[in-house]
Amino acid sequence: MYVLLKKLGYNSTLISIIRKTKNIKFLKKYLHLTEINNFTDIKKSDYDIIIVDSDEVWAYNFRYLLQIGFLSFAKNWNINKIVYAASIGFSHWTNSSKIINSAKSLINQFSAVSVREKQSIDIIYKYLGIKPQLVLDPTFLIEKEDYLELVKNFKLKFDNNKNYLCSYILDKSKIKNDYVRKVSKILNYSVIDIKVEKEDFIEEFLYSINICKSVITDSYHGTVFSLIFNKPFITFINKIRGGIRFLSLGEMFQIKNRFINPKKFEISDLSNFTDYPNINITNFNNLRKNSLNFLKRNLLITK
Repeated sequence: MYVLLKKLGYNSTLISIIRKTKNIKFLKKYLHLTEINNFTDIKKSDYDIIIVDSDEVWAYNFRYLLQIGFLSFAKNWNINKIVYAASIGFSHWTNSSKIINSAKSLINQFSAVSVREKQSIDIIYKYLGIKPQLVLDPTFLIEKEDYLELVKNFKLKFDNNKNYLCSYILDKSKIKNDYVRKVSKILNYSVIDIKVEKEDFIEEFLYSINICKSVITDSYHGTVFSLIFNKPFITFINKIRGGIRFLSLGEMFQIKNRFINPKKFEISDLSNFTDYPNINITNFNNLRKNSLNFLKRNLLITK
């Protein structure tokens, strides 16, 4: 989103709650970052527009659901506020009547509201009384080359004579580990095991997906970047982190065959590690165009 807004002519700031994170070095290097201790640290006079964007900012269990997801700290600010590609993550929105009533009141302050999963449109309408627009995750709105620019000077020691299977598993289990091991053994691929805990995780994540032959993941964005980098992949549906995110993505691009529940390895799955994803490119291009138009229209960009 930061890169896209820059391309559209905006000076953007990422507002971040101060907490220990391995990604802070990356964020400070590539983004204009403002760290806050409390939401009262954010000043109305500093901004013309606030965008609430993406991932699970509307998940029922998100700690800052009202403060970040619905900008409760800015409820009386007369500035442009936009929700882009909010995700509720799950097939239900289990909240107290107090939180739901607060969200229903706060939603009226936004000039435009969009969500990332088709399945969440009816859920939001049920609880908040509005029908949000369906848009793409913001990671799809810039080019593969924009991501490669971030890792142009980043290097890891890989053998150019080997083929690699990139394993990005957030919630490890024996059945997932056995699956990765069997795929790598049959295809004779060496395994790159990406770990979130590393300080240079983001660079390693992008670099590894770019140089690998195939990807296996249980991550939504592991799946997204497999698509962006056009890599054969399989995704374990991760219900712990929100199952409808995977279902929606599978339906959106007609690649549901690549999404499986964690299970024992089957030889029939191998084709997904050698065949490139055959997404519905027309549908993707239309969604991308509509998503960009949603932002441009609500950012008052006429070109």
